[in-house]
This record gives sequence, C-alpha cells and structure tokens, in this order.
Amino acid sequence: MLTPCLPQIPSQHRIPALTKKVLRKAEKLIQRERIDHMLQIIWMYLVGRRNEATSEALRLLWNSFPDAYISFKELKTVFGNVFTDKKLKYIYKFYARAVGEFHEYVEPRSLQHLCRSIVRRVLRENKNWIPEGISQTGLAKPLQSFVNLEKACFQFEL
Repeated sequence: MLTPCLPQIPSQHRIPALTKKVLRKAEKLIQRERIDHMLQIIWMYLVGRRNEATSEALRLLWNSFPDAYISFKELKTVFGNVFTDKKLKYIYKFYARAVGEFHEYVEPRSLQHLCRSIVRRVLRENKNWIPEGISQTGLAKPLQSFVNLEKACFQFEL
C-alpha cells in the first residue's frame, strides 16, 4: 500500500483526482520509490515553483540520488489521468530545469554520477559527515566540489 511521506498539500493546491486507487494502479506499472519521487516533484512544483530555493533543493536531492532521472513518459503514465497534458508539461519543465536534464525515456545515470553517489554513501556509512568527510578524502579540490554537489562543478570532466 502506497503511503507517501510528504507534507500536507495546502488546500489551494489539492488534487481531487489523486486518489489511493490511482496510486495503487501506478504501483503495478512503476516502482513505488519512483512514484514517491514523482509525488515529491509534484508537491515541490505546487507549493514552491516560484521560489528559487525550491529548485535548488530539488537539484541537490536529485544530485544525491543514484536513481535514474524521472522521464516525462513515466510522469505521464502515472499522472496522465490526474493532470492535464499542459499541467504535466509545466511540472516536468520545472523538474527538468531544476535538475538540468530532460529525458523522454528512463536512462541510467552517468558512471561519474554513480561514483559520486557511492562515495557519499560510503562516507555516510562510516560516519564521515558531509562536507567534512569529503575534505578528508584527499581528493583533488575539483573532485571534492563535485562530490559535495557544488553547482559550478557539474561539468567537471574526469
């Protein structure tokens, strides 16, 4: 049973067509974790799309996950009966701008990104808290910045 752990959506942003039945049906098509990620994107869009901090928070979240980016096709598959095509495009555009990626279909993340995720996970598991743990790795400064999710370093080439 799907029970997303998202804050309550303010009444002016409630979505009557988003029911437990819709979410249960979606779970048969797509992994629950991905649906939760999509709900998070929708919530952030509805509540904070005009706030730059919301976009930055979304960027940081997606640069810390090893998961493949959400594709427009996935979003439409799950929420096509909940939102109009136009609204889905706005939601996806908000997400794509925040994370700096647009994907029509689900594609694996880059090896570079997956390595960053593993370094961050190993640091966390060994109680080397970020960003202090990153500075203790001995990595070159540009790599430390990349692992620390600093915005200017996302074009860093190994």
